[in-house]
Amino acid sequence: MRICPKCLSKYEDDLNFCLACGAMLENSSSPDPNSGKPFSADNCAPQPVMHELKPAPLTKPSGRQCPKCGSAFIIPNRKIHRDGEGIGGVYVYADAAPDALIFKERMKVSLFADICGECGHAELKVENPRSFYNHYSQSKNHP
Repeated sequence: MRICPKCLSKYEDDLNFCLACGAMLENSSSPDPNSGKPFSADNCAPQPVMHELKPAPLTKPSGRQCPKCGSAFIIPNRKIHRDGEGIGGVYVYADAAPDALIFKERMKVSLFADICGECGHAELKVENPRSFYNHYSQSKNHP
């Protein structure tokens, strides 16, 4: 008989892990919770050692500087996506004819971010900013 050290479920000797919680099962020599014997440090199953994750060391700076904390550890030009799989980016639109019902003469550009590797500050920017501004400035609603 094997007993799960985590949830105390009982299993036959042919299983090596608990079907309820996934923990590794103990041999039949482990304490039986129904035996009346109290658990102690001597008869408890050893618990797995949890190691604290340490941040990876920062690599060579990019030459840019974070405007918030001054760090040189910048992740440049990361394209922004709507989901984690990289399908379908996030865009900004400018319409040259925003009041038109159909033909708005829309221009769309992708968003990119520069991200600080120390404080997490992110700055957004668009691709082709000059042509995007020129398209926007042609708008009838442009001030």
